Amino acid sequence: MQDIRSSRTIFSMAMDGEHLLREVGERMRIPLKLDPKTCRCVVKNRTSREEYLIEFPPKNPFLYIYTVLRPLDNEDDGPFLRKLLTLNLFGLQTDGCTIGVDDGSRNIILHLAFPIEFVSVQIFVNLLTNFIETAKKMRAGLDDIRVIATRELKKKQTHYSPAECMDKEKPKNNMRIIRI
Repeated sequence: MQDIRSSRTIFSMAMDGEHLLREVGERMRIPLKLDPKTCRCVVKNRTSREEYLIEFPPKNPFLYIYTVLRPLDNEDDGPFLRKLLTLNLFGLQTDGCTIGVDDGSRNIILHLAFPIEFVSVQIFVNLLTNFIETAKKMRAGLDDIRVIATRELKKKQTHYSPAECMDKEKPKNNMRIIRI
C-alpha cells in the first residue's frame, strides 16, 4: 500500500512539474516542456548558447535549476577553487545559489535547490529569472576571480624571505675584512 501511495505522489509531482513548467513558459514566453524520461527541461539561450536545466527528480521533494558556468581548466589551482568556495559562504555572493565542481565532467556548476511544495507559478518565474541573472553575473566574474587568484599565487611564489634563503643554502663568504 505504501508503494502505491509513493508512486502516486511521484506521479503527482511529475504532473505538477509539467503543469508548472507549462504555465511558467507561457508567462515568460519561452517553451518549457518536461522530458518524461529524465524529468528534466532544458532552456537554451539562442544568442549565448547557455543552457539552464530544470529538474524534478523522482522520489525527491526538490526542484533543481542548474547550469554549467565553465569547464574547470587544468591550471585551475587551490587559490582559484578557494575563491569559489569563499563565494559560496552563506550564498551571499551567489544570491542563494551554490557553486560546485562536477568531478566527472570537470565543469563548474551553479545550482539552486528549492522545495517543490513551496513553488507557485510566480515563485518559479522569480526563481528562474533570478537564477539566470545570477549565472550571467557569475560567468562574468569567474575570469576576474581567476586573475586575482593567479596574482595571489604568483605573489606567494615570488615572496622573498632572507630566512628562507638561509635555510636552503648557506651564503658564500665573499667578504674580505680590511684592517685600517
